[in-house]
Amino acid sequence: MGDWLGTGTIAPNQRSYRSFSDARNFARSLKLPSHADWKEFSKLGHKPLDIPVAVDRVYKSEWRGWIDFLGIDPKERIRSKYRSFASARRFVRNLGIKNQFEWIAYVRSGNKPPDIPGQPHLLYKNLGWQGVGDWLGSGVIANSKKKFRPFREARKFAHSLNLRTMAKWQIYSKSGKRPLDVPSAPDRTYHSEWRGWPDFLGTAKGKPVKKRPKKKRD
Repeated sequence: MGDWLGTGTIAPNQRSYRSFSDARNFARSLKLPSHADWKEFSKLGHKPLDIPVAVDRVYKSEWRGWIDFLGIDPKERIRSKYRSFASARRFVRNLGIKNQFEWIAYVRSGNKPPDIPGQPHLLYKNLGWQGVGDWLGSGVIANSKKKFRPFREARKFAHSLNLRTMAKWQIYSKSGKRPLDVPSAPDRTYHSEWRGWPDFLGTAKGKPVKKRPKKKRD
């Protein structure tokens, strides 16, 4: 019909297309992020005539999906839906969330913008993620990433407190006075050197706790 009318139009089923591999190489060179973008590109008239619009039908025997044809990185496709790490972290820090429990509650509240990920540790891995404390701006560091002072120095510090029991140590740990480089659970942190609470607190047999001098009454 194209020849009959002189329009030059050739029916799709009578066209000679380039090989699937060559068509795919061309498509990948465009770096289009989605099937919709390919359709838009085709409508603008930039597509070579020897590459079909409906590539999934023409090359159906070799077809492996749009991700394969366009060369889309699945991870990048997901990331493209969200803000950059720096932008997302800046937004989250302005919320005033103090800990992971409050963050989870916020995610479940329905108030989170869709371009802020609910699981940032997965999305931003190797892209700047340094832990929940850094994400929230609380400064809290996970125990597994903290650097504590050596066992002997921590024990020497504990001895200086004159605490008699583990319960007293726990109360002290929660008071906010404990140095950050001394763990709240020394029995787990120093498990290879641990000899028990009396040894750590200095109340072991033969090492009585020094009594503090009584204040003189007026």
